[in-house]
Amino acid sequence: MQSMIFGAGSLGTILGALLTEGGADVTLVSRNEAHIRALQQKGATITGTMEKCVPVKACLPEELHGSYDLILLMTKQLDNPGNVVRLLPRLREGGAFCCLQNGIPELSLQGVVPDKTILGGVVAWSATWQGPGVSELTSPPDSVGVTLGSPFSPQVETMLAQAAELLRQAGWVRIEEDILSMRWSKLLVNASVSALSSSLGLPCGGVTHDPKFQELSLRVLKECVDVGRARGVQFRPVNGYPVAEVLYFTDAAGLQRARERMPEVFDSIRTSVSSILQDLRRGRTTEVEAISGIVCRCGRASGIPTPFNDRVVDVIREIQQGRRLCGPENFAAYQELLARPVAGKENE
Repeated sequence: MQSMIFGAGSLGTILGALLTEGGADVTLVSRNEAHIRALQQKGATITGTMEKCVPVKACLPEELHGSYDLILLMTKQLDNPGNVVRLLPRLREGGAFCCLQNGIPELSLQGVVPDKTILGGVVAWSATWQGPGVSELTSPPDSVGVTLGSPFSPQVETMLAQAAELLRQAGWVRIEEDILSMRWSKLLVNASVSALSSSLGLPCGGVTHDPKFQELSLRVLKECVDVGRARGVQFRPVNGYPVAEVLYFTDAAGLQRARERMPEVFDSIRTSVSSILQDLRRGRTTEVEAISGIVCRCGRASGIPTPFNDRVVDVIREIQQGRRLCGPENFAAYQELLARPVAGKENE
């Protein structure tokens, strides 16, 4: 099987290195020329909780040639429609696109390519791009794995099995029948921890372990759960924890219990720096619209207010526009919302 990682950034560089080391025929593709030339000349270097350097195949998009059985999408999902249209001629008959991205990226492919060519995957590891050719694994080595599924069509079972076989050369793989529920399970973590911490200029542990910010994070999370449940989502465990159950609350007592559990639930990502914050620091457009933004849009469609997620989107937009600095002082933007009483939902 010939595969391509389209968008070999921090996560994709690690995946490409481990797949290649495991014997897979995979090409890493990125628009970052300095990164590609470093990969070609020096190999893919992994630092952090794993240390290795692996020779890999890599190229710029305009240098692509040939066709592929599986195209792993690891760019920002907002670019998906245009990317898949350009890549479709390189997809072999019976092949598939597999979205290994944040948010609910499969929705962006519907109507652009046939449902039978769409797979979804939720990655479990975290990483930070350190420079051309170098990516730091910031989660434990055994976190490298993917939960795979077919969101729309049963006609991709063969390709799903082949994709799982390929990805097992890098780490563990689980098959999930309801991949969209798994997406929402990861989304609530991305929104309440990754996006929020980025709006405050903090690593993930800044909002999960610091009592000053814990309630804010939990109230963002509560909105995500309320919206997901209104849409019929059956939340799944994330990294072994039933996050939506353990940290959900409907009153002040439940909120306090959730605060006490937060450090344990999110300990594995305490030092992680989200991709949103990495982008803000580098002056790049973030994925907040695909993470917090989709919670807001789905909330409006379901009649569920999402004031905390709305505010996260607003703060990050203002940082991107240069109207606000990226730091803990942005906590002031949430104070008015935190003054509102905790509203129940589940047992109403």
